[in-house]
Amino acid sequence: MATQLDKYFSDVKIPNSITKADIKSIKDWLSKQRHLPELSDRQIAIFIHSCFGALELTKNTIESYYTIRTHAPELFNGRNAKEVAETNNVIIATVLPDLSVEKDNLILAGFYDENPEKFNVQKAVRLFFSIWDLEGNLIPDATGWRVIISAKGFSLGHFTRITTNMGIVRKVICYLQDGLPLRLKGIHIFNAIPLVNQFLAVVKPIMKKELYQLIKVHPTNNIESLYDYVPKDSLPTNFGGKAPSLDELIKLSNEKMKKYEPWFADDEKLARVDESQRTGKPKNSGDIFGFDGSFKKLDFD
Repeated sequence: MATQLDKYFSDVKIPNSITKADIKSIKDWLSKQRHLPELSDRQIAIFIHSCFGALELTKNTIESYYTIRTHAPELFNGRNAKEVAETNNVIIATVLPDLSVEKDNLILAGFYDENPEKFNVQKAVRLFFSIWDLEGNLIPDATGWRVIISAKGFSLGHFTRITTNMGIVRKVICYLQDGLPLRLKGIHIFNAIPLVNQFLAVVKPIMKKELYQLIKVHPTNNIESLYDYVPKDSLPTNFGGKAPSLDELIKLSNEKMKKYEPWFADDEKLARVDESQRTGKPKNSGDIFGFDGSFKKLDFD
């Protein structure tokens, strides 16, 4: 049962803003959803928190979270510390120790090795979702999350590899919009060259406006605009800040992944839907990756 996953985070307190009545309401609903795994109070509280306490949105997010993970195994299955360490030699994906101006948690992404021949879209997504899976459990009461992406080194080769994998891109967008159990407050792309805007023009038609509006581009000639959201000192020394270097942060990230590697194996076995138990017609990949769900967002700057 998915409740067995709690053993890995037994020392993490659930958000204290979540009421027992709200948890019971979701449990009552889950009891009628035979295709979904059984969830603990802790897991339910994380979902409610991520949805700002909106219970109907919480139900939609739980449904999307487990269904997407089941039908996108290439992004959520078989994840391990060895692959993460290898991918971290090409792609930066790490949590920063400091917070944003608005006290949101920060994830830094970018290119560690700028050679597009080494860039694998699927592995990059698996790395990023691995980091977010862990942090969502370790920091369940985060006020929000901001992703800051350095576009330094982004080239036509990277652009081509992404746009020839649009099936994966669509699944990522679907998960971010409908299944992510975190409060996504912003996506900031800095060191951005004009090619970044061309890429955004490609993905805009398959994004809901609520997600697209979270994206803010900070061009190479105006990186200072990033500091309105992310204090310069919060960045690694590689980007002129005072946080630990990328090498240090990636080392810590790899160690964390190694520590929680058993959780990923258990998550794959326990936290999936059973389509044979779904009321009505079982879903398949073609049914899922549309874009008519709800987006977990309130009005933020």
